Amino acid sequence: MLNKYKSSWFWFLAATFLATTFSTEAFAQQDTTSLKDIFSQFSLKSLMEVRIVTVSKKEEPIFEAPLSSTVLTADEIKNAGATSIMEALRLVPGVIVREETPGNYDIHIRGFDGLDPYALGIQKINTTTLVMVNNRIVYNDAFGGTLWDVLSVGINDVEKIEVVRGPAAALYGPNAVTGVINIITKSPNQKAGWSGSTYSQVGTYSTYLANGAVNYATEDKKFSFRLSSSMEKRDRQEVDYFVLGSESYSATPEYFSDGRTNTLVDEQFPDYELATDNYSMYAHGKYEDEDLELNILGGVSRSKLQRLYFMSSDYTLSTEKNESEFTQLAGEWNGFTFNTDYTNTRNNTLKTFDFTVRTFNVNVDYNIPITESFSIKPGLSFHYVKTISNDSTLLFSDEIITDREELSTRNGMNSSVTNTTTSGFVRGEYFINKLRLIGALRLDKFNTPDKWLLSPQILATYQVDRDLLLRASYGRAARTPFSANLFAKFIPDYKTTFVYLLSGETIPDELLVIDIFEIGGRMKVSDKLSFDVELFYAVGDDFETIEISGGDPSVIINPSSPILFSYATSTMTAKNYGMTLSMMYTPFEKMSCKAYVTLQESKIDDYNVSQNVVWRDIEDASDSSFTSENTPTVFGGFSINYLPAKKWTLNLNSYFYSAQVRTLAGVTAASEDIKANILLNTVASYEIADGIKLFANARNLLGGNRRQYGMSDRIKMTISGGLNATF
Repeated sequence: MLNKYKSSWFWFLAATFLATTFSTEAFAQQDTTSLKDIFSQFSLKSLMEVRIVTVSKKEEPIFEAPLSSTVLTADEIKNAGATSIMEALRLVPGVIVREETPGNYDIHIRGFDGLDPYALGIQKINTTTLVMVNNRIVYNDAFGGTLWDVLSVGINDVEKIEVVRGPAAALYGPNAVTGVINIITKSPNQKAGWSGSTYSQVGTYSTYLANGAVNYATEDKKFSFRLSSSMEKRDRQEVDYFVLGSESYSATPEYFSDGRTNTLVDEQFPDYELATDNYSMYAHGKYEDEDLELNILGGVSRSKLQRLYFMSSDYTLSTEKNESEFTQLAGEWNGFTFNTDYTNTRNNTLKTFDFTVRTFNVNVDYNIPITESFSIKPGLSFHYVKTISNDSTLLFSDEIITDREELSTRNGMNSSVTNTTTSGFVRGEYFINKLRLIGALRLDKFNTPDKWLLSPQILATYQVDRDLLLRASYGRAARTPFSANLFAKFIPDYKTTFVYLLSGETIPDELLVIDIFEIGGRMKVSDKLSFDVELFYAVGDDFETIEISGGDPSVIINPSSPILFSYATSTMTAKNYGMTLSMMYTPFEKMSCKAYVTLQESKIDDYNVSQNVVWRDIEDASDSSFTSENTPTVFGGFSINYLPAKKWTLNLNSYFYSAQVRTLAGVTAASEDIKANILLNTVASYEIADGIKLFANARNLLGGNRRQYGMSDRIKMTISGGLNATF
């Protein structure tokens, strides 16, 4: 019955797409003059002249950018029917986007994705990509990664998303290792007077997405403000829970794999059907004149979700209740660019880890034009982080505690630690005819570990002619030390876990460092066709790992002999290499097409887990070399946008990935094969009045009812209808 339902919807929408294309042709010919402005957005020239700032900290056309990069515009996002900022990243080349539970995604740039096959669940998240919102860093300093559910901005706020693939630590600091994702929101002064917008939809499986904003700008646009809010609620489409101990799925998390009753099930999993339920409010005030631009921003967000993160028991999914608030002051004045922000984020995995991270950042740089062909931009930055425990079982302390009995006497509630990073950087740019050279150097001083880090970057482009640009780059980037790796200790409550996290003999002082080499080029073959190719090679070492120092790893659930473990530095090294090919094609003025594919491989050498072989069910894993199966070898997508008539917009887009094997360690080890998949989506919108569009949105027409990420949910086809309006 379900297959029949899916098939009916697929052919219905396909027929609608084709019928609309032909039936509106006559109408389109009635008003060709007024259509020119609409169709002009699809010209290859306009697509190639989209401007980007994130690559080299100055505005430039995307065609001239010296690193592999992509700009995703608000129109592209909405035309494709993306339901969230995370899902929109499937429209970007070189980005791996897999849906764990409805609305919650695992996101990586290229490789370096869960390289240690038997790492803990928290070590599988992406900790090497720097995510920013209007240049405000939203990195989780406690355990790494990004809490996408509490960004405080919604998809309707987005003006564009700039994605840089490759190291950018020399400009943006640690954690910009494999790349940068910079979400840039709409300016409040785009239009004088009052204006507003909404992008909202309702769909199957109790999917409710609401986004709205109101703007005001004075007649001269010097003063303006924007207020917006967003809400997202989605239910799980099939309720089950992967059990590590049995490597199978259970309908409920009420029992452990050994048959014991989970006495905390109601507290850990209060709503089995919950996928995500969040809301946010965002404000942006702006003053702008000839010499000064001043922005004051703030936001608040609250969320509840189930996803793969901290495992509260031997179930891979856990429930979180997160919240975040931020304030930001940023602007430009006579060549100076400045930013200061404060963020308070609480990350609460129910009955597991509950902590708060408070960060304060200051950044200032100044552009100094020396000659017409040479300029330098020096800058300074300061990063402060305070991590606070909200639970008695989680202790943050700079003390070295290696004894289980001593740790058992401690209470982690309200324990806290602080850390700082002070940095100086300089960027220089020089033009010699068709050759452009960029060099950047950054020096970071960490308080803990007491260490200096030098991050260099060298970029070069050569514009053969106006239609061909060649580029090459090298960069070194490091990942910042986490509060967890440096300071965290865990005291089990013996109800669900029997594991102690102790200090190592010393605080880890090695930083994950990755060197990345790239060559590439952009070529306009004609007024209708262009290509972008990038070849990359990256090598990294000093990954973190877990060492077992006591207990019997083969008997996990044993309060008389609990497992003792600590963070350490792994002996393994990792290499990631491959290529990404992108194409833009505008066959005629009513249509634009984009396609992209990445082929890559990650190779691991010197993998050594000799101290925890039994726990991780590995017979011989000492000093071994292998190819990572956690990351798809091939992934990519396409998007086709078509305007058959003045009031109609049709879009067909796809995302695909090859097979993977998801391996994970928690209270025991497990793995699951993920089959190759091709996801197909389509959107049809009709403008019922000026600036007001109704649309039908079908996600996962093909590729639905599969698990896209190991040990998580089946993601099924969803149908929604919505409103996209500006007024």
